[in-house]
Amino acid sequence: MATIPTERDQPAYHAARWRFMLYWGPVIGLMALIFFASAQPKYDAPPGTTTVYMSGSLPVFVDYSLNTLIKKSAHVITYAVFATLIMRALVAYGRQYGISVREASLLALVIAMSYALTDELHQAYVIGRHSSVLDIGFDFVGAATASLWARRFYSPSLSHGEGGGG
Repeated sequence: MATIPTERDQPAYHAARWRFMLYWGPVIGLMALIFFASAQPKYDAPPGTTTVYMSGSLPVFVDYSLNTLIKKSAHVITYAVFATLIMRALVAYGRQYGISVREASLLALVIAMSYALTDELHQAYVIGRHSSVLDIGFDFVGAATASLWARRFYSPSLSHGEGGGG
């Protein structure tokens, strides 16, 4: 008995699924990585530790200045990459919904900052961690810088449905 082909058997369905994973997969993956990092507890240094120790899966530097520099830089870089990946996905899908590059840039910033807020809320419930408005500020610097840079990278003609980057 022959089977009736379903929508899932169609090449267009598979192409759309791969396209979604190509553009939104990295966004979702980075969100999972941020969540995992935020879920790591912060314990005190073991006795005799002079440079670095592991707290959960994350390194903690005993030198407060070095630890702060590395952690705050990680916030800026992570959210710059996050906003760039979001904008890349929004531009790719935005053409079919009439979203301009400028709108994609602003929406990427809003999505990244919304996730930053929920990330800080999540940290408030992790052992030894706390929420920080300063961290949200560093996240904003990274996301805003990347959104503005990415907006300049993508061709303005994209907002009119023509070719371009991404």
